[in-house]
Amino acid sequence: MLLKILSKKLLYEHQLKGLLLFLLLLLPLLTFGSTLYDSIAIIIDNRIITKNEIELRVLEEASRQRLDLSDKSNLGPIRDQITNLLIEESLLDIRADELQIHLSDEALEAEISNFRRQNNLSQVEFENYLEKQQLSLPFFRRNYKKRYLRSKVIDREIRPYIQIDEADLESNYSKDQSERFSVRARHILIKLSPNATSEERRLKENKLLKIKKEIESGLSFSKAADLYSEDPSAKINHGDLGFFEKTDMVKEFSEEAFSLPIKKISDPVLSPFGFHLIEVLEKKQVEKKSFQDAKDSLFQQRYQALFVSKYQEYIKNLKGKAQIKFINP
Repeated sequence: MLLKILSKKLLYEHQLKGLLLFLLLLLPLLTFGSTLYDSIAIIIDNRIITKNEIELRVLEEASRQRLDLSDKSNLGPIRDQITNLLIEESLLDIRADELQIHLSDEALEAEISNFRRQNNLSQVEFENYLEKQQLSLPFFRRNYKKRYLRSKVIDREIRPYIQIDEADLESNYSKDQSERFSVRARHILIKLSPNATSEERRLKENKLLKIKKEIESGLSFSKAADLYSEDPSAKINHGDLGFFEKTDMVKEFSEEAFSLPIKKISDPVLSPFGFHLIEVLEKKQVEKKSFQDAKDSLFQQRYQALFVSKYQEYIKNLKGKAQIKFINP
């Protein structure tokens, strides 16, 4: 509105030359945060990723992890991780177009309504949720649609190719006698992307080692879980997973938990979810489950491991076919 009023005033005074100069000077101020103040970081076929996109996501992730933003060494690994993630998202977006996977406005509204029902949110509660997350409804709709389309690509191109042999599961289960015990353990999780670099892995591992030292110096494990764990359930259970059997958890986690002495805190343990600190609180002998009783848990573990492997292979294949160009600053 201010621009229109000033434009009319200048035009009425027949100062068109002055108006043009005024517009050139004022326009960047009116478009702060837009492409005029942004620049292209990566070109992927017909898609672009801007530097602002990367930096905003880096700050979001750093804030979520409660990192010291003044320490720039914290941001480098996160920037690499976010850059890889944005490339993966763009590749899935491109593939959705190639497969002609679409979502109409009506279908999108139905999906958002389903999201509200699944989370037991009334319309008012949903609006409050957006306000707390500092999200506008158009932004939420746009990003929800993108996530939906990417999930449909995965449903079509990855999930159908995950095959699990039940006889193989049963054979391996029968050989594992450690199922006769269950443990009660708690953990602290620091998430790690499947495509993380060795430097990212080193920094995440070091972060857990520092947390372990804090615990050994007097910080309670449950308080450390509240402060640092990236497992969403930690805010409720303070990292305590209760009793579980070996097949209830991913292999790497279970092997460490079942071998740890009671009350001893592990070194960082890497699983498909990231790095864990584990402390075993109790152990007890239990009657071994039949394969039928344990089958669902076994399938879930095997499926998760196969999915991670298939997804990495799929993304690697998409990257090999795409034209990816990094723009130097």
